Amino acid sequence: AKVVALPESRMVTTAYFKSPEDAGRASFKIMIKGLSPSAMELLDKTTMETISQYLTMKLPPAGAMLIIEFDGPRDDVDKRIATAESICKQEGVIEIKTPVTEQESQELWNARKTAFQSLAVLGKTSILIEDITVPISRIPEMLRRIHEIAQKHGILVPTFGHIGDGNLHPHVLYDEENKEEYEKAMAATDDIFKAAVELGGTISGEHGIGVLKRKFFPLEHDPLETALMKRIKKLFDPNNILNPHKIFPEEA
Repeated sequence: AKVVALPESRMVTTAYFKSPEDAGRASFKIMIKGLSPSAMELLDKTTMETISQYLTMKLPPAGAMLIIEFDGPRDDVDKRIATAESICKQEGVIEIKTPVTEQESQELWNARKTAFQSLAVLGKTSILIEDITVPISRIPEMLRRIHEIAQKHGILVPTFGHIGDGNLHPHVLYDEENKEEYEKAMAATDDIFKAAVELGGTISGEHGIGVLKRKFFPLEHDPLETALMKRIKKLFDPNNILNPHKIFPEEA
């Protein structure tokens, strides 16, 4: 393993936007500018509001926020933050804040880490946590589609994720004992998967396929690819006892 020295400095900045699409456009430009943030996370309005309630933490009113971290030599970090802030202003940023102390920076990351737990304040009994990933140029469009899908089906879909690599986590919320809500949640999830593939992305950037996504497997893989995968699986699992029925739809 390679041992890497700790960076000379690490700084975090937060940018607040009117909409997730604006934040998505800013994140794309930051990445293609070669600013190499060590981390960049997006939180949409619903997630910001739940974190505010969960942690009694005051966040500015906005449609979305970016948390952007840079590390390296101090002068270089300062230059990259200044460039990132300039890009955010070009995309209609409402407000930019750079924490003064390490404690303030840590509080921001703690807030991001509690995003999932904070959804409990919305009072739903079940959450489908998805991990669609699209090319970073298509992030604004994917964020817009998620919002439209949530409105179409009349359900809550708070979204946050590692926007620097195109990985988004829409959280589809519903009450499991409410049949109508359950069906809406399933339909919304299907639409989200289809939108991700239409935009040149994937239905799973981190979590794998599994029961919920297996019917969409053919959208990403043609019959030849699928046949090869099946042959490889059969070679190592001739009795089909290793995690069966979790990838190929016809196995179900």
